[in-house]
Amino acid sequence: MASVLESVAVTRGLPSIPAVLGEVIVELEDAAASGGRIAACLGRDQGLVARLLRVANSPVYGLSGRVASVRDAITVLGLRNVRMLVIAATVAKAFRGPFAAPFDPQRFWRHSLAAAYAARALAHICGEEPERAFTAGLLHDLGRLVLLAGYPEDCRAIVAFQAQEGCSSLEAERHRLGFTHAEVGATLARHWRFAECIEEAIGLHHHDRCELSGLTALVQDADLLCHATRDGAAPQEVERAAARLPRTLDGNHLRKLAEALAQGAGVAALLVN
Repeated sequence: MASVLESVAVTRGLPSIPAVLGEVIVELEDAAASGGRIAACLGRDQGLVARLLRVANSPVYGLSGRVASVRDAITVLGLRNVRMLVIAATVAKAFRGPFAAPFDPQRFWRHSLAAAYAARALAHICGEEPERAFTAGLLHDLGRLVLLAGYPEDCRAIVAFQAQEGCSSLEAERHRLGFTHAEVGATLARHWRFAECIEEAIGLHHHDRCELSGLTALVQDADLLCHATRDGAAPQEVERAAARLPRTLDGNHLRKLAEALAQGAGVAALLVN
């Protein structure tokens, strides 16, 4: 398996982590980092700056017209939100396609961002680190993009096989390729030098739930919740979906999850368009 996954990275190509993302993550993890230093890093990618300001000024954050510069975004949104927006925007930019049908980028990013925000909300509830949960939720399905970019014909065959056999996407991927999008996603996380716990959460988010714990179990729960609610739903529908999760969530938790799903869907629309 290792040699097969290595061949994905070497012969089909994994995108390099955007330089600005690596720099910004290092700065944001430095307790001594200043807003000016972070703004200077971001300023080297004007496309990213424009996308960041567009998102920051959206109704999702209730700051329409108030954020005119990266410094404003850092001041108004705070470093945590800026970090999350930078990750989301740069990853969306790195995987803009074009991809052949039946892939729907809007649907993909809606799910990825909904899972990221749901994972962050669950992290606050469960005592996990929220920023890592957000990143793992955002990246959990990126292996699908690697397969679409490197194996377009195989992806079409996987969809056809899944429809014919009525099996899961993972079963169809393994039948056709010998590995799954989750394993490729973990390879991507390793390639981008994300934390080992994020790599594990991505690689095992379809694993048997009883064998999971911590961040990995949390990301699987966020993914399942998003699928059950189609990445955003009314609070009562979120409550019904959450009842299937192996977690006990009270009314306040459910309200926050519903708000998180809505927020993720709103940011996704801004990133894709």
